[in-house]
Amino acid sequence: WQSVDVFTGIPSSVEMTDSLGFDMDHILIREGHDQLDMSKWPDTDQLSDLSCHLYLSSINQLKSLSDIRIKSVQCASYSVEDQQELIQWSRTLNPAKTVLYAETPEELGVLQQLLQIVKRLIDWFSLVEPGDIKSGVLIKMPVSHDFLLEIAKFRAIKILAHNLFNAYELHGFPNPAIQANVSEPLKQDPRAAMISLTTKAISAVLAGVELLSIEVPPGKEGEKMRHNIRSIHHILKLEGYLDQVTDPLAGSYYIDKLTLLLAENTWKEVQKFRDGMGAPR
Repeated sequence: WQSVDVFTGIPSSVEMTDSLGFDMDHILIREGHDQLDMSKWPDTDQLSDLSCHLYLSSINQLKSLSDIRIKSVQCASYSVEDQQELIQWSRTLNPAKTVLYAETPEELGVLQQLLQIVKRLIDWFSLVEPGDIKSGVLIKMPVSHDFLLEIAKFRAIKILAHNLFNAYELHGFPNPAIQANVSEPLKQDPRAAMISLTTKAISAVLAGVELLSIEVPPGKEGEKMRHNIRSIHHILKLEGYLDQVTDPLAGSYYIDKLTLLLAENTWKEVQKFRDGMGAPR
């Protein structure tokens, strides 16, 4: 998996250097209470070894992004008009950028999360041309405390996305990239929060996600934890060796059964509003 460093607001040069020092592969910059100030955008040289993603509350800032080196734009709005404008922006200014993006809130149940992602992908596929997704699809999902169920959830969305690609005859395109987003509110001892963040991260990694972002809790106390939170990626790789095994859970009957159960039940709901789609494989 690849590591994602998360910032609220555009990071400083020092923060960018710290990300590189922790071998981060990506940075995700999201809006805070104010819109992003593009005049503070980091030097291009600093981003040469990082893939940059933006999370915007609306698409109003798209016009200011034409000359900025970014990998993807993630937008909180899902109206048809906003989606169409996002697609048009991609076609005219950034044809190589990944902007096909879906996410789901943690408060939904697992089946509801899976169904919402599938519905949003179907909405996208009804608007885009095959060339619009040549650089891939990014799916972002939260990680909850249910260790085994979360593993099965991430594995199930891969099956469902693969089935959707077949249903829409989108052959020859990259498999969807799954980003697991790990967060934990600071309502407890920081050490307990670190244990929770690490446990959630392990479940996502065992599920085979492509990208892993571990969010720093908001506030000054959260910022004090940023160094340790970044270290989770290192610990799982350099001490846990979890990046050395392709599928650590291969052959696990329970996980395989639970994964297929989630995929099949979600697909049954999909078939209620979409005819002609076969069973997940």
